[in-house]
Amino acid sequence: MRKIALALGILLALAAGQALAQAQRNEVSVFGTWNSLSGSSGTRDHDWDMKYLQLNYARYFSENLALIAGYSKLGNMNDKNFDIVELGGKFSMGNVRQGNFVPYIEGALGLFDFNGNDLGLRIGVGVSYMVTESTSVDPYFSYLTTLSGDKLNGHIIGLRLATRF
Repeated sequence: MRKIALALGILLALAAGQALAQAQRNEVSVFGTWNSLSGSSGTRDHDWDMKYLQLNYARYFSENLALIAGYSKLGNMNDKNFDIVELGGKFSMGNVRQGNFVPYIEGALGLFDFNGNDLGLRIGVGVSYMVTESTSVDPYFSYLTTLSGDKLNGHIIGLRLATRF
């Protein structure tokens, strides 16, 4: 009888672990920054207060492959606000478990609203440090460029907070 109870307990634990893994198919991450810069060139002084907010949603189709949708807002840059809406993919290389480092790569195409709606591309790499089974801190590097319209190239180095559910 003990062996049957032990076997059932093991099966229930495995099923619960699998259900938990299946339940965590969604991820929401956020990154924000505020910069205040000033300088001068010749006789002209410059002051820039800039805000950047990035929100991403990911839907995992396997433990390591996700479809991502994102929204970014760059505010108060030369008294203008700029928006980016993007859709892409994310590939993680590792197991999502507390204490693990999970490297990932991601890429997305988007509409960059700088001077009209320009087609843009963002590619990035990062690593998720799993603080808990469902929450991570993700240092990352992204490169972005416009493919049409006004030419823009840039990079973002940041630290995201992500949660999976």
